[in-house]
Amino acid sequence: CINPSCPAQLVERLRFFCARDQMHIDQAGPELVEKLVAHGLLRTAADLYGLRERRDDLGELTFQTTFGQTNAEKLLAAIEAHRMQPTEHVLTRLKLPFVSQAEARALGVAFPIIEALAHATVGQLKATKGVAPRVAEELVAFFNPPDGSLLVRNLQEVQKRLGKRGRLEAIGVGGLGEGRIDRLVRNGLIARYADLFALHQKRDQLAAMQFVTTFGKKNADVLVESIERSKLQALARVLAALNIRHVGGATAELLAEDFGDMETIAEASADELQQVEGVGPEVVRSIRLFFDSGVGRRTWQSLRDAGVNMKQPKERRAVKQALLGKTIVVTGTLKQYSRKEIEDLVKQHGGKAASSVSKNTDYLVVGENPGSKLEKARELGIQLLDEGSFARLIEDV
Repeated sequence: CINPSCPAQLVERLRFFCARDQMHIDQAGPELVEKLVAHGLLRTAADLYGLRERRDDLGELTFQTTFGQTNAEKLLAAIEAHRMQPTEHVLTRLKLPFVSQAEARALGVAFPIIEALAHATVGQLKATKGVAPRVAEELVAFFNPPDGSLLVRNLQEVQKRLGKRGRLEAIGVGGLGEGRIDRLVRNGLIARYADLFALHQKRDQLAAMQFVTTFGKKNADVLVESIERSKLQALARVLAALNIRHVGGATAELLAEDFGDMETIAEASADELQQVEGVGPEVVRSIRLFFDSGVGRRTWQSLRDAGVNMKQPKERRAVKQALLGKTIVVTGTLKQYSRKEIEDLVKQHGGKAASSVSKNTDYLVVGENPGSKLEKARELGIQLLDEGSFARLIEDV
């Protein structure tokens, strides 16, 4: 479909516009673009440049996803590491108000690792020398309450008491914060603290666990900054991002180098467009179809009005095209030119800079320490040039 207003293609066109090879807008991946369209924040590519005024709306976007196999394995590994932690150390970190330091030491002696304490009954705890009966009851109520929601509440209270650092480490298991604990309870994967140590038996359920995440202010700021940077992209990238049929990156570069600005391209006649080397009749028809349509005009003009760059320096062309129709390959290290400089000179003089030697190669420019390209060129009988010969060839124009 070549209709730029086709509703069914809006999301795909916006995804293409934002992609790395076009406008290179970080964070604007397929899922986010689809979400922005669904929430009415994007209807055209130009709407991207108005999102800076809607940072709050961006930050509040929510996404439903699964926990995933990678996250599940990381969490299970952290639980395994936590399983063998000394009980006294964990109790000291939790700073439970009903457990004194002396009682924490006594519990550490009776139940050396935290997994043992998590499975202890009220009777076993009451039988521990140096631990008051009330403390035994409170510990069981904290770690293994009758309702999973009470476990979440208990851990939330700990996190508030410990502050930001405690909130990051939650109950001492890396990667297990308040939100994940709540989600584990809601999905029926745990109801008691002791259930954590059997979670490996529910590996598949854990990976499939669904939860909702918020895009957040930080991500919104990164997205807006990336959108602002994209305004500076070269004209060729902007032209390619318009997704005109048959106008890919290479063709967009040819057009940008020849015309220099978007308005000139938009107003160029079919004959003028076809004078650009590499642009044939079919490409010209697509270009004119886009720029002659109301949607096409509104698309590029709205981007221009949003501050997107619409110009690019014209490629300097030699008056006489000494290398017109010739394919040039370079091998080895050059002294007079960098690789980019010699490739630009080849293009300026009408030639094509290629990366590999083939039967279609006309010249091989040879520098110091040439590679296998030299041997292949000799086998094919391709004319060899040193830097001096290349310079004289293009200076003869």
